[in-house]
Amino acid sequence: MNKLLMAGVAAVLVFATQPLLADDATTTTPAAAPAAPAADADPVVAIVNGTPLHRSDVVASARGLPEQYQQQIDLIFPALVERLVGLELLAQAGRDANLANDPEVQKMMKVYEGQAIRQVYMTNLIHDGVTDEEVKKRYDAYVAANPPKTEIHARHILLKTKEEAVAVIAELDKGANFAELAKTKSTDPAASNGGDLGYFLPEEMVKPFADAALALEKGKYTETPVQTEFGWHVIFLEDKRERKPPTLDEMKQELQSQIAEEIVGKKVEALRATAKVELFNPDGTPRPDTPPAPADGGAAAPATDGTTAPATTAPAQ
Repeated sequence: MNKLLMAGVAAVLVFATQPLLADDATTTTPAAAPAAPAADADPVVAIVNGTPLHRSDVVASARGLPEQYQQQIDLIFPALVERLVGLELLAQAGRDANLANDPEVQKMMKVYEGQAIRQVYMTNLIHDGVTDEEVKKRYDAYVAANPPKTEIHARHILLKTKEEAVAVIAELDKGANFAELAKTKSTDPAASNGGDLGYFLPEEMVKPFADAALALEKGKYTETPVQTEFGWHVIFLEDKRERKPPTLDEMKQELQSQIAEEIVGKKVEALRATAKVELFNPDGTPRPDTPPAPADGGAAAPATDGTTAPATTAPAQ
């Protein structure tokens, strides 16, 4: 193995010893839990004082490591096994010292238990809701709301005065190359690239420029200068095409996350509606905006303007 890589791995492994569940400062939408490997695909890779460690244990232990190491698990697997053996030895030593009953351990275990229960609960909650059918429904709605748009590929020459722009058009009329003129005449940063602006949507440009470019035929340039707040433009149309929406595969992960967040958010809102939640200031004094407990099993408290106030969604903990 590359010595430099191994040195980096060793440094990371020494310090990355926190349990996976401890890395839960912010709540994110849970991904579907990976399927457990088959027995023959999950061999024992070490036995520590009679306790077997499986390949899946090694892989799970690497989840808290930086992404570059997770992508090279097979390459650094021996180092990960050594790390896990060390962690298991430390855990066994702690048990031998009767730390399982230590108040600090009990406190941490309660935290980890809550995190694990919440994670599995959320995963189970979204399992039935994040379906291929629902993702396709969301995608179709997105496509319907975002029809294809015409995008333009254009070049331009930006000049300070109308007279300079008229002179450039005269040179083009005589057969001058547009890109070469842009390099020598244009004051725009794109001059070094022959004035090439690439593809853009009309709304991404100032209106006079966009209108003039849209009106051109492919391979033609504006016969009169176009004025904008930036100066005077001579525009050449390279191409027009329809910008299609992203494919379902390209949007699938984003849509799945969106659906999952909505499911969890609605569940938290429903739970909040029937829960007694008391809020306090940093100094421990009661917050004046603490909503009263619902008397009818979940109806939202009326807002001061007579409308129904939405339930406050608290972040998952």
